[in-house]
Amino acid sequence: MLSMLIKGMEGFIGGWKSRGYGYVVFKCNKISIHDVSEMLKGLLPLEYEEGKALEFVSKTIVELGGG
Repeated sequence: MLSMLIKGMEGFIGGWKSRGYGYVVFKCNKISIHDVSEMLKGLLPLEYEEGKALEFVSKTIVELGGG
């Protein structure tokens, strides 16, 4: 699901005419990974943006045995 969001998902949301949102595109541009122990130390989260986010997701899926 996350890799689909990074690439972009599009479609009609809701009903038709005044009851719906129309044609929309959902896209994730950035992934932030927050580790509680690092937050307590005042460290910033790991962030992956645009192409790096897709690369991170693809690599993680392979590491977890899903691809």
